[in-house]
Amino acid sequence: IITASLLLIAAAYALGSEQESEFTATQRGLAVVGCSGVVAGYALSYAPLTWLIVSEVFPSTIRGRALGVTTITTNAAAALISYTFLSGQDIFGAAAPFAVYFALSLGSLVFAFVAIPDTGDFVADAGDGQDIEQILGSVPLWKMPCCRGSLCARRQRGGVEKEGVSLSKIAATERINEEENSSSRVIT
Repeated sequence: IITASLLLIAAAYALGSEQESEFTATQRGLAVVGCSGVVAGYALSYAPLTWLIVSEVFPSTIRGRALGVTTITTNAAAALISYTFLSGQDIFGAAAPFAVYFALSLGSLVFAFVAIPDTGDFVADAGDGQDIEQILGSVPLWKMPCCRGSLCARRQRGGVEKEGVSLSKIAATERINEEENSSSRVIT
């Protein structure tokens, strides 16, 4: 909805004069429908999905940090749009920012189909993250070695499991041992 609506807004500005007072009835109609579509599309997609994806994909052990990162990213993107919109219209024309936002929205739509896994059959809190690795393994983008650095590092350390114990448990034990060693080196 957002992508098509942004295209309508860009078309409204690109069809004629850049002065809003000189818009034709068609341009006004395209702009109103486009603006309404962006608001409705955001309310139906990006707004709830920002929170839903974080709660579905990340296990509870890192969910708080992941939520913080996604909140900061969302706010940074909103700030970037707010700070560049008017200057973009002044420099490149009234339709240009909407065309850029259309391209970004289209890219995010493609990314959603290619990279966001279906988590309907999995519970993020069940286990030590192996379900998430299985979900990401079913998505073509995440099968590429460059996109799964943490899994590649785990496999290089000796596979996904060592003698029936998952690597996340081994990593936790190693972290505890490192903390104990570093605390014993503290000079008082």
